[in-house]
Amino acid sequence: MICFAIIKTVFKALEERAIDNLMNEFPGRYERNGHQRNARQFRTSFGMFRYRLAQLRDTLKGKTVVPLREFLSIPPNRRYMKEALESGMGLVVHLSYQKSTEEVERIRGTPMGRATLHRRLQEFVQSQCYWPNLKKAPY
Repeated sequence: MICFAIIKTVFKALEERAIDNLMNEFPGRYERNGHQRNARQFRTSFGMFRYRLAQLRDTLKGKTVVPLREFLSIPPNRRYMKEALESGMGLVVHLSYQKSTEEVERIRGTPMGRATLHRRLQEFVQSQCYWPNLKKAPY
């Protein structure tokens, strides 16, 4: 569990740096607004990690800002980080989606849905190489 202590300390330090950067860049515009009610779940290569993100209130616009999410470019509504899906994507080449997710759960202890694996594999492939639409190819 030392990995979780290390990542929690790193998240806290990065969060404080992001807050300080915003407050120094725009003095008087942001004020601390506590933490989010629910802890954000991150499923990493070493297991599931929960962290409550700090919030700032923008006094000009009246909106709430989460500086660590913007600082680290954490995508909203994503529980699995890219490196956590790497083993499942490697197993899909040899096994079905269902079998590969079962094997990842057996090895890591954290379950992953086969539809999640399929969707993220499609996103990965689309980001790595471009295949033109061949539906109306004149053959």
